[in-house]
Amino acid sequence: MVQYHMDEAMVDVLSALEVEEADDYDKLKSTQFRVFGINNSEERYTKEFINRRQRENDSVEEYADHLKRLLPKAFPQLKDQADGILLQQFEAGIRQDMIKFTILRSAPDSF
Repeated sequence: MVQYHMDEAMVDVLSALEVEEADDYDKLKSTQFRVFGINNSEERYTKEFINRRQRENDSVEEYADHLKRLLPKAFPQLKDQADGILLQQFEAGIRQDMIKFTILRSAPDSF
């Protein structure tokens, strides 16, 4: 069933895999990432988190949720400092000037 939803390159990748590789989801996923040039590393998530800014079509909630999803992938070793890191990045990347002014003026100490 899956093969009907794949392009030719993906079919070639799957057919070249050993049975054990195809049975191991993580191995299959990492092989696909490598073959198709997808960088799914901590470094990639770190860059994305640091460079993430609220987009014009993002609500404040969507922007905050995206940061919350990126943080554990970008900095898995900093769980104890997550709240402060999130707050700092949120303040740096928020687009609406009035909201930014209000947040900075209230000086919150947690996200």
